[in-house]
Amino acid sequence: MKYLMMDWFGKFKCIGGTCPATCCAGWGIAIDDKTREKYDGLKEAGDELFARYSCDEGGNVQLLGKKCPFLTEDGWCNIVNKYGEEMLSNTCKIYPRVSNIYGDVNECTVKISCPVVAEYLLSEEEITFIYAEDEKEEQKECDYVVYDGYSHARNYIVDLLQEYRQYPLTGRLFCMLDVNYKLEQLYKGGQFTLEKVDTLLAMFGDSQYLEGVCSQVQELNKNVEIKRKSIIELFQVLFRNDAILVDRQMDSELNTYLQSIERNPEIFYRDYGAFSKFCGEHERVYENYFIYQYFIHIMPNHNKELTWRMAVAELCYIQLTAMIAWKKEKQLDTIQYRDIIVSVAKRLEHNDEKSEQRNRFIIENGFEDIAPLWMCLLV
Repeated sequence: MKYLMMDWFGKFKCIGGTCPATCCAGWGIAIDDKTREKYDGLKEAGDELFARYSCDEGGNVQLLGKKCPFLTEDGWCNIVNKYGEEMLSNTCKIYPRVSNIYGDVNECTVKISCPVVAEYLLSEEEITFIYAEDEKEEQKECDYVVYDGYSHARNYIVDLLQEYRQYPLTGRLFCMLDVNYKLEQLYKGGQFTLEKVDTLLAMFGDSQYLEGVCSQVQELNKNVEIKRKSIIELFQVLFRNDAILVDRQMDSELNTYLQSIERNPEIFYRDYGAFSKFCGEHERVYENYFIYQYFIHIMPNHNKELTWRMAVAELCYIQLTAMIAWKKEKQLDTIQYRDIIVSVAKRLEHNDEKSEQRNRFIIENGFEDIAPLWMCLLV
């Protein structure tokens, strides 16, 4: 089998008891059938470790006060302490690792809903990729034309974000979204071929074309009023459909802020103008964010769509929440920023089915094209 790994994958190491946002509390913990049988057997045999353990009908561990019953007071796992990692469920063994197999290629990374990984995102280091191969024979059905085409596009996007910094980030992000929009249209129209993909990428790789696009969108990005209206409209769609519920307090604060800038545009003009300096200091974060997103979600879903629209909405939620926090204190340190990223990603990236639903809501409510979504980016 062939392996393509983001360098984050090899770096990751769980910090257990020192983790500021343990994955053993606050959300559902799924148990696979094989592990459930083991745990049920140990409980029936009288193992005291499993005395408080039970599962709901959906196959999730029943939490005790929002915490896993196996979580120790110092933040480690009693199952690992007593039986070792081999006794963990698949979910607990794997998270925050992600493995997607396309044909004979296994693509591996880790999720930013883990604080350790979120710190990789916030680092100034460029994401790199590691290739490996072993004797393991495993293969999943795959449309190699589609996979190869989107792989070519992903390579272009990585180069665009990492190697073309002579162009403004907003322009590069517009081109990134435009590439994916055009690929999506080819795929939906049944015209997706490697030749057409490479012709498209050649056009976007032309320096004169890039310079022209970046120049035009830079002028558009200066229209803060369109940005304000686009953001308000996007979140009205998402909140109306209960599609982006993150945290009760964060949702409430964001909703209150959106209402305030709808009534008084000057609030947004002032806040965004001041927050832009913070954004300018974190351009590498936004580059890393989209490289991460495109690595995980390289292939279209069953609706023949990529989830890049939801990736934009997620970053917009992160940035608005960061701007609100920054406004309160007139600063935002790395720890605060990391915790915001983790909180948002923990809710929005944990369920692929819900992510697809959110993506649908966005498309069906006026955000199919890229320009309105691109205007929502606070970078």
